[in-house]
Amino acid sequence: MEAEYPAKRQKCNSSNHEAKIGMYSQPRKKPSRSIRDPIHGQITIPGICWEIIDTPEFQRLRNLKQNGFVNRVYPSATHSRFEHSIGVCYLSGKMVDHLRNYGDISDNDKKCVMLAGLCHDLGHGPFSHVFEKWFIRRVKDQKWKHEYASLKMITYCLEKNNIDLSAYGLGRRDITFIEELINPPDEEKRSGRGRKSSFLYEIVSNQHSGLDVDKFDYLQRDSYFTGQGITDFSTNYIISQSRVKECADGWRHICFPDKMIPSLLNVFRARFDLHKHVYQHRVVKAYEMMLADALILANKHIKIGKCKSLAGCVDDMQAYTILSDAIVDHIVCMSYEDIPFANKK
Repeated sequence: MEAEYPAKRQKCNSSNHEAKIGMYSQPRKKPSRSIRDPIHGQITIPGICWEIIDTPEFQRLRNLKQNGFVNRVYPSATHSRFEHSIGVCYLSGKMVDHLRNYGDISDNDKKCVMLAGLCHDLGHGPFSHVFEKWFIRRVKDQKWKHEYASLKMITYCLEKNNIDLSAYGLGRRDITFIEELINPPDEEKRSGRGRKSSFLYEIVSNQHSGLDVDKFDYLQRDSYFTGQGITDFSTNYIISQSRVKECADGWRHICFPDKMIPSLLNVFRARFDLHKHVYQHRVVKAYEMMLADALILANKHIKIGKCKSLAGCVDDMQAYTILSDAIVDHIVCMSYEDIPFANKK
């Protein structure tokens, strides 16, 4: 049997062999994949987005509840920032496709907007806004925002996982554009895209009207999983009625015809109702305040990786990747040990 192997090798066609080597030396692109979403139905996510989704940094979002302690009042509200981010990614692409009727939008523009929608929440910490507003801003930096960590996490994710976005046609300017979409700078300071494409900055995070796909997704998703059923607006209809107009300030904005006023008011009404009945529920707020106190007390006793405190993780993306809602279980476990802070009343 051993004598047969050299004979088989001699039959190998050298030209075919070289072609195969050349094929595998090229960066492999991931294919698009279709998934079923409870809010938007069957949706297709392009391969460039799966490059990010399939990383530990993005998978971490599975362990961050979208609504924190809301599930203590509404038990089915256990959905995470993972599915929300994918939903925002999908709606971003859908809105770009529609707005192509009113502006010059390239394929790279669409990729960037979808990636921004996908990555906009990468920087959230445990229990999201409690961690940001009631913990980090009190013990570390009063101006800190989760968007800062999102930008750091994108850079860390691309470098750690050797993701080459140039294989999909994106360059350094496109990455800058993605970062600006997540944390929009003043209009005059933008470098990712010019004045002609200024409306693209209003798809994921709209600093002018507050009507963006991030809000469309979380309002519908939170209503669905809390069982409130109070989102009396159609995302598909709103997107289909959006327009691009040059306004009095000289910039191009996403606008809507007058007939859309009732539908758009319903978006803000839905947000008001969710805040009143869900986000600001007295039991939810009580849990959040107790968590904030626990995090502050535990801050210097919890060390992850090279970080000397819990708050220090926001500067170390390797440690931040490990940080999730499970921090509460860790603090509970510490209460059974001889830790001074843990038994304080």
